[in-house]
Formats: sequence, structure tokens, C-alpha cells
Amino acid sequence: MRAQTSFILITILFILKTVIPQNQFESGSKDFGFTIGLNEYQVREIVLNNIRHRGMMPALAFSYERSKEISRQRLEFFLIVNMLKSRYDPDRSSVVINPSINYRYARKVKNIDQDFKLFLGGITGLNSHGAFFDNWDDSHLYWLTSYSLGIDAILTYQKSEKSFFFLEINSPVLALISRPSTRFLYKTVNPKFSWIVSEYHKNLRLTSIHEHFVLNLDLEYRFRYSKKFMQGIFWRFRYVKNSMSYSKNIHILTHTLGLTFIF
Repeated sequence: MRAQTSFILITILFILKTVIPQNQFESGSKDFGFTIGLNEYQVREIVLNNIRHRGMMPALAFSYERSKEISRQRLEFFLIVNMLKSRYDPDRSSVVINPSINYRYARKVKNIDQDFKLFLGGITGLNSHGAFFDNWDDSHLYWLTSYSLGIDAILTYQKSEKSFFFLEINSPVLALISRPSTRFLYKTVNPKFSWIVSEYHKNLRLTSIHEHFVLNLDLEYRFRYSKKFMQGIFWRFRYVKNSMSYSKNIHILTHTLGLTFIF
């Protein structure tokens, strides 16, 4: 309990420190974004079996960004809903729902040259993976809930005022994790929403990269049509490996390719 309380306090302090303006007179932009992409989702849920399930469907995201000469901030909600299949389940009867909300803050640490800039900072958020494998087990919901706090790095390349590239890499260092136990009893799921939310947060435990390793990578090219409208083309990669001691491993790999519209 002390570890969970300490994690929550550290997260609150991080958000408060980054939200408070560092320089009230620094000019910058505030932008809202809408994203639509095509997502490929792959998962091995070893509590269930060692078979890879995969699927490809659209994904959606909404974001709010504040960009300044010396800092970058973003609050983002990203939603993946995917129908999964395996070599024994070709009908795509399984489903995964993966919402996430993250806040990132990074400050410029170096001008590598006239066009390249490097920003370093932190990221915190909630990521929830929930899967239902219909043909394998008609009564179980399998999940990975993660409240995380980690590091973030952004490399930007801007050759002109109308377009730029950026590469962003982040990874959690501390995380509160909930997973189903190794012995997951048959026919235990209650369809009520309150029960599902409670189960998603059952036995939250504080851990680090030795049990919960995540690598997130974003590559995006943006070009400006006017002062109030930009468009981006992006590729997002995400890899998750969780090996909590009271549960079996889960491996998740996702790729998303899409468009972002920024106002």
C-alpha cells in the first residue's frame, strides 16, 4: 500500500510541476488534434494459451498539444478496438478493447544543429488492455491495466516553417499493474460494468521494467496549410511484455499507420 501511495504522489508532483508555466511570456501554439489510423494488433495471452491472436481495424485518437520553443506538452486519448483471429479461430470472433490516456511533457535540452532539436522529459498515463476470446473460453475476460510514469524523448527536424518531422520514444519506469491470476477460474465473469472496472483494478501492484517492459515509438511528418490547420502522417509502434509473478506472461505488439488533423 505504501508503494502504491508513493507512486500516486510522485505522479501528481510530476503533473503539477509540468503544468505550471515555466515562462509565462514565451510564445507558442495550442492545438487540438483528431487522428484516424489503421491498427494491427497482435497478442499472446499465456493465461489463456500460447497462441498468437491478431487483427487489423481502424483506431481513433484525440489530443491537445502546447508547443513552445523550449517545451512540448501533449494530452492524448487513444482508442483501439480490434477483432482478433488465430490459426484455430479464423472467424475473428475474439475482441480486444485498448483505451489509453497519456500526458507528456518535454523540454529542449539541445540544438543538435540548425534543423535538429532534442527534447527530454516524462510521460504518465493509463493503458488498459481487455480481451475476450469467444471460441476459446466463453466466460472469461483477460486484462492488463497499467498506470505508469516514465521517460520521454523527442527529436525534431524542421527545414521550413510549413513542415517538420519528429521522432518520439518513451517507456515506463514505474507502473501500477493489474493482471488475472495464473489460476483463473472458469465462469467467473459478471457482465455488469462496475464488476468489470473493479476486476480491471484488482490486486494492483507496483513494479518496474523487470516485470513490465513497454516501448512506444512515434514517427510523424506534419505540414501546415495555414496558421490554424496542420495535417500529419504518422506511424506508431508499441511493444509490451508483462511478467508479473502472480500471473503468466502477456506479449502485445501493435502498429498503427494513419492521419492526424490539427486545428
